[in-house]
Amino acid sequence: PGFKTTEVELNDGGVWVVSKSKNAVGRLNYPSRVLDGAVTPASTAFDILQDAGEVFVDDESGSTLNQVSAANMRLGGDKQLPGAAAVSFGSAVLAVTDAASGKVWAVSPSTVNGFDEEATEPVLVGAAGTVSAVGADDRIYSVDPDSGVVTVTGVDANGVVLSSESETWDALKGAGDLQLTVVGDQPVVLDAAAGRLFLPGGRQLDLADARDAKLQASGPASDFVAVATQKALLKQPLDGGTAKTVGFDGEGVPAAPVQLAGCVHAAWSGANKYVRDCVNDADDKNVAVPKASASPSYVFRVNRDLVVLN
Repeated sequence: PGFKTTEVELNDGGVWVVSKSKNAVGRLNYPSRVLDGAVTPASTAFDILQDAGEVFVDDESGSTLNQVSAANMRLGGDKQLPGAAAVSFGSAVLAVTDAASGKVWAVSPSTVNGFDEEATEPVLVGAAGTVSAVGADDRIYSVDPDSGVVTVTGVDANGVVLSSESETWDALKGAGDLQLTVVGDQPVVLDAAAGRLFLPGGRQLDLADARDAKLQASGPASDFVAVATQKALLKQPLDGGTAKTVGFDGEGVPAAPVQLAGCVHAAWSGANKYVRDCVNDADDKNVAVPKASASPSYVFRVNRDLVVLN
């Protein structure tokens, strides 16, 4: 309220958060720490994707994507997606990946409403179980667990392929349920069930306490990848060097960590702990999460230079 539309579009100082108890998606005005608007999705199983003023509600139960009008605080129409689709958002590109068929499509915020599973040409077709993530460079990084092929696809605003590069990581062949993140333009893959971490180029490392481990969210370039296990935050150099371990008192279920502006943010439900580990040690934190609910499930929400634990 009180903002001109142009100011809203430039930078509203906001980050979008989810309230499962209120079944709502709200914009947190970070400077004033208040919610200044909210929309109510149709379902109870949903998540949000955001970058600057572009916001989407990803409905996990109905396989739909719904664009939010931040200026009007309204939901757009539901866009139907394939049943098992996972959506990843950079800043100008959304990747829609159907793990069941191995198909990956590219759309943009302006073309997403024209998406049609049958009519829209996929940018990649892999085996079942293929996963994809959009990097900070708005290229789509895809991993086919059957062949071990890692593909990087550049697309234009209409989702048309401009470039495609691929390499085979032999150790990935036959891997199970994979997590994929992109650190700058470097893909990193985690097979948590097998306790295996794959660094750029396919170098494989064993990861202890990996059962519930979470790879960091895709983000800016760094010389390490952040991984949270039940017991610690690990900062693993991408060159395979020795990882730095940041522990906390206890163990819990980790959220996917976030790297931003020289700091790594990590949190664990159950233990209700928050850790911030920064280049400047004076900025480090290792604290209990205040006002935590009895059974929280933590997610970091990131927009521009803001990080909020939701």
